[in-house]
Amino acid sequence: MKHIFIINPAAGLTDKTEHIRKELSKREDIEAIVFNTEESGHETQIMKEMLDIFDDEPVRICICGGSGTLSNALDGICVEEMDHVEIAFYPCGLTNDYLKNFKDQGKQFENLNAVLDAKTRNVDFMRCVIDGDDNYVKNELLFVTVGVAANIERMSRFFKFIGGISPSIMYGFCTMIALPFSPTVDYEVYIDGVDYSRDYKLIYIGNSVCMGGGFIPIKKGIDCRDGYINVLLVKRIPFLQSLAFLSDFMHGELVDKHKEQVDFVTCKEIFIKRKDNKIMNINADGEINSDHSWNIKVVNGRMQFAVPDGATFLDDCDELCKCIGESHKTLKECKKARKEAKKKKNKNKKK
Repeated sequence: MKHIFIINPAAGLTDKTEHIRKELSKREDIEAIVFNTEESGHETQIMKEMLDIFDDEPVRICICGGSGTLSNALDGICVEEMDHVEIAFYPCGLTNDYLKNFKDQGKQFENLNAVLDAKTRNVDFMRCVIDGDDNYVKNELLFVTVGVAANIERMSRFFKFIGGISPSIMYGFCTMIALPFSPTVDYEVYIDGVDYSRDYKLIYIGNSVCMGGGFIPIKKGIDCRDGYINVLLVKRIPFLQSLAFLSDFMHGELVDKHKEQVDFVTCKEIFIKRKDNKIMNINADGEINSDHSWNIKVVNGRMQFAVPDGATFLDDCDELCKCIGESHKTLKECKKARKEAKKKKNKNKKK
């Protein structure tokens, strides 16, 4: 198997290129091809070119950077190519948000040799067709947002440029400013074919535990392998409740505390555009896009993601399945079977 490394030297506070190349020089068992990105979006080009060359043999692409580097690199891969392509991630960014799906064991990914030797697990991702053009497609692992959340990310770019500011403080400050001053917009929204069109302050589509900078918009039942995406539809945020909304959005309590203003939907597909047909600002995995419409579908279990030994998903279906000696595709099915097995066991004890 070929190992291809895409390194973003600008990710995080320090350039990890020398360390990565030094560690690779010690591994005689690995045939590695190493690239450094030269500008934002270069990851996508490298990915496409490498998969054109190695179009019929297994490869492991190790993406070395932050959440943006990971997102940009994944845009260069087609669904059909994922049968022979493995994705590995060596975190070099400030937040590395996808790793928050692994309890407190995300640090296992900081060991490059553990990432090189990791076995793959199948995970979901979101395939986004933009402006109805099947040739204009992005792949997202974490989230897609329109409305105030995209404004927050745009504002945070200024502070990222300055550097030296904690991500949680930076995003918190930007949210406090953006929440009261971002208008509601009338959107055309279809979720699994059902019409949810109306004016919204924020639409959040998530496939992961963390949005970015420590924000956990949906706290319970998130599984990046269950074949569903999670949608928050925020209608209006009264000015005097802005700070409360900020805190509740960060801690996954919007649905419980603001039921009149927030709808929560799980689905497999969502379509979004502005009714006035103006350009939308979209924050997708921390990258800002400006387009007319996005059609987002979950692709269940097609991505082979390298998970080092010792790292466990927050809701690990495979681990739960071991308890009952069966295999299930979704966490929901697994928990149901485990509950039934427990009842049966207790019933036998009483006998």
